[in-house]
Amino acid sequence: MGLIHCADCGHEVSDRAKACPNCGGPMGGPSPAKKSGGGGGVAVVVVVIGMLVMAVPILGILAAIAIPNFVAMQYRAKRAEVPANVEGIKTAQMGYDAAFDAFVSTGDPHPRPVRALGKNATSWRGGNAGFQTLGWMPDGDVRGTYWVTTTYDGFEVHGMIDADGDGEPAHYVATRDENTRMVTSNDVY
Repeated sequence: MGLIHCADCGHEVSDRAKACPNCGGPMGGPSPAKKSGGGGGVAVVVVVIGMLVMAVPILGILAAIAIPNFVAMQYRAKRAEVPANVEGIKTAQMGYDAAFDAFVSTGDPHPRPVRALGKNATSWRGGNAGFQTLGWMPDGDVRGTYWVTTTYDGFEVHGMIDADGDGEPAHYVATRDENTRMVTSNDVY
């Protein structure tokens, strides 16, 4: 039989003893008062719940900022069709004027009236006589509608789009002497 020291109080105790006769601490481990590990699982759960309680509002704030910005970016991308097409129509008008010394009016908005604008793209369907005379047509379906008005010495190209479907279309104009510009506020899609 050998002697070992109690881990709690340091007294010599038989290596066969189950507890220290001096302090009552178990042999082979710490005393019950100093034993660890019983509440560790609860502490982990409390920490995880605390992190979730803090993360949910932060994610909510980030979503409140990011989602509207993402939607506005999508609308701006769809609206970008119109100034590009208005500039293309202007270029076709300038080319026609150089060749024939005249400007071409296209009549009513094409491919649909302004009141019929909406979120969805529509087929160009060959264009009207004015656009056919100019030799201009878009590449594929369009969300906007376009028309050209003429005067003796100039023209105005108009393009409108209602990318967000709110009933308030964005309006772009180009003239012989001015590049394409947005007539409506920048937050109109």
